[in-house]
Amino acid sequence: MDDRMDSVETKERAIELYNQPRQLWKKTGMTARKWISNSKTVMEGIPIEARAKKININMENLPTVKTLGVSWEAAEDMFTFSYTLPLEPITSKRLLLKCISKLFDPLGFLSPFVIRAKI
Repeated sequence: MDDRMDSVETKERAIELYNQPRQLWKKTGMTARKWISNSKTVMEGIPIEARAKKININMENLPTVKTLGVSWEAAEDMFTFSYTLPLEPITSKRLLLKCISKLFDPLGFLSPFVIRAKI
């Protein structure tokens, strides 16, 4: 399995979501790693060796982490995208489509904009 992402209403449910699969996977000899939460309480319940490497719960701001191919701002609980514009000017539809095709959006957040730009 690759990355997994969940959203829950309570911190208690988030801790449950950590413990249940961990116990199940332990029986099969697998371990989940690189855990991160935007809740300090939840992170305190996760052993240091199971956390994402950049995580220090004593930090004021949580880092940006890549998950599911996109960047997630843990502190803000939002996905972000970054794109570097080409140095040469975009003078044709072909060049515009070339730039658009370089956007990686596996979750489809940018689809409303990308589809309009392609038309």
